[in-house]
Amino acid sequence: MKWREKFEDFCSKLLIDSKEQGTIPLKLNGCQKYFVEQVAKGLEEGIRHFVILKGRQEGISTVCLALDLFWAFMHKGLQGGVITDNDSNKEKFRDTITRYIESLPRTHKSPVKIHNRYQL
Repeated sequence: MKWREKFEDFCSKLLIDSKEQGTIPLKLNGCQKYFVEQVAKGLEEGIRHFVILKGRQEGISTVCLALDLFWAFMHKGLQGGVITDNDSNKEKFRDTITRYIESLPRTHKSPVKIHNRYQL
């Protein structure tokens, strides 16, 4: 199974807060699928640095956080960082990642060693 198929399965286990439907599994929308397709294409071509220009309300931040978490779980020992423009967004992203981890079944996650206000 290619990483993209594994990622879509991974996403289906994540719970997100929907304004219209409450807490639901993450099902990729068209913009999110296009984003994942382009990242997959880039990786196949050896590209390892991506710059994303995105609009609002497309779900790109949501799928990026899911991809960050997925990638960390797939590659033991990998360290990563999330940089935000302000503390409010940092906390929002931390809450999203925490919710993602808590919603995953054991088969889809790795253990968390540290989770505090400075690192996860």
